[in-house]
Amino acid sequence: MDRKALIQLLEKYSSPFQEEQHFKSQFLELLKAANAFQRTHLPGHITGSAWVVNSDATKTLLVHHAKLNKWVQPGGHADGDENVVAVAQREAEEETGLMNFRIEGSIFDIDIHTIPARKDFPEHQHYDI
Repeated sequence: MDRKALIQLLEKYSSPFQEEQHFKSQFLELLKAANAFQRTHLPGHITGSAWVVNSDATKTLLVHHAKLNKWVQPGGHADGDENVVAVAQREAEEETGLMNFRIEGSIFDIDIHTIPARKDFPEHQHYDI
């Protein structure tokens, strides 16, 4: 998947959640920026996450995010990789230690959330797919 394919998926993406419909236009605007997939792009950048479930979809795997002190799905920075599916898979493998995930479906959800400032980086937005 490349930027063009991602834009096409986002244009077709629908959700019963009003918030996600609003996010959609913000994602499409961000993707006009050449460096939208770089963590240095401010005020925000693309991140990729995986929703990891067991084979009968009755359990999910979350990881504890030390800096945010929250339980979240595995995910992280694209670091220039426009293939958000590959980003999500890479991050799931790195953060869980599990390998050989089977990616199914298309975009599961989109979210824009604030990451607090750190001493070396200002507050910014993660545009998570």
